[in-house]
Amino acid sequence: MKTAMAVAMRFACLLAAGCTAQDPPVEWSVAPASGAKVRVVYAHRTLRCVSCLLIEKLARETVQENFADRLTDGTLTWQTVDFWQDKPFAEQYGVDSPTVVVINCANGRQVSYQRLDQLWGLKMDGDRFRAVVIEAVQKALREAQR
Repeated sequence: MKTAMAVAMRFACLLAAGCTAQDPPVEWSVAPASGAKVRVVYAHRTLRCVSCLLIEKLARETVQENFADRLTDGTLTWQTVDFWQDKPFAEQYGVDSPTVVVINCANGRQVSYQRLDQLWGLKMDGDRFRAVVIEAVQKALREAQR
């Protein structure tokens, strides 16, 4: 019985240590912020594990390092959204687990989007992870110029 209790306690501690509560959600809007044509959104749960935090960090850094000029001129934005709190976002983009969504907008309306669900399997392979994010954002930016 003591062993089962010890295992349960360790599991509870690991679970608690790996997750964090987030700030209250911001209201989601389909219209792009600041006239942005492409939005990169990290969709996460209210409680976040170490892997969730790593994926957000890698994706955010990739966007900031490779598209700084687009972020500065407002063509591209980075956002996070708690899809447990923001049901319309989750439904609109079919999000039921943490992921990155690249959204292409024109004239204030969504034209297309791409979910990067494969990033979970690449989180320990930084080069491939970054390549997937860069390719998706570049594709969306090319489409936005049409």
